[in-house]
Amino acid sequence: MSAWTPELEERARLMVSRYPEPRSALGPLLYLAMRRDGYLTEEGMRRVADLTGATPAQVRGVATFYTMCKLSPPGRYLISICTSISCHLLRGREVLAAVEEETGVLDGHTGEDGLFSVEHVECIGACAGAPALQVNYELVEGVTP
Repeated sequence: MSAWTPELEERARLMVSRYPEPRSALGPLLYLAMRRDGYLTEEGMRRVADLTGATPAQVRGVATFYTMCKLSPPGRYLISICTSISCHLLRGREVLAAVEEETGVLDGHTGEDGLFSVEHVECIGACAGAPALQVNYELVEGVTP
């Protein structure tokens, strides 16, 4: 993709100005870069590094730590299955296996046709409705295999 638009640059600089330390804006800037391209490109992560004074390796370290940061284009439907303790105790792993079987896509992958991406994630804040998953970040509670 081409360089960031002047509008995106302005928004990014405004984000950085809201923090006492530029590196504190790293998370919001990664989200901004990801929204621009649909995932985090090398160019986007380099721009975040430039804006925050972090090294590209530090930016990549943050991006790879958080499951919501995508380093490759996700499928049209991103299915995120919670496997944290509440969901785990209520068959979350079985739900994950059922989603893998139904979609034909393994955890951590995107199908060849680009339709589905499947991933297990840590707590999505739906313990009372466990087991839970998200489809394109829309919450679905009380799911069964």
